Amino acid sequence: MIVSQLPMMTEAVPQARATAMALNLIGFSVGRALGDLLSTFIYQRFGFLTVTLVAAMFNIFAVLALAEMQKKIVILPHILSWFAHFAPHEN
Repeated sequence: MIVSQLPMMTEAVPQARATAMALNLIGFSVGRALGDLLSTFIYQRFGFLTVTLVAAMFNIFAVLALAEMQKKIVILPHILSWFAHFAPHEN
């Protein structure tokens, strides 16, 4: 998995390959640590199906983030406007 991820990750920001690799390693390590803790808790409380659905949700977020970074899709403004729509309004 990591070997196939290297070309995608380094080409997302070619002018800062070393920074991208460092941030990717940090994200991978933190995600692995938090994922182990979170999945154990979710599995004990809700079962395996919920762990699978949460993992799929995080993978979808990762694909959207990669596409956003590569400017293949522009979804961040849509998400922010959606959250603003549901945010409580001051009267």
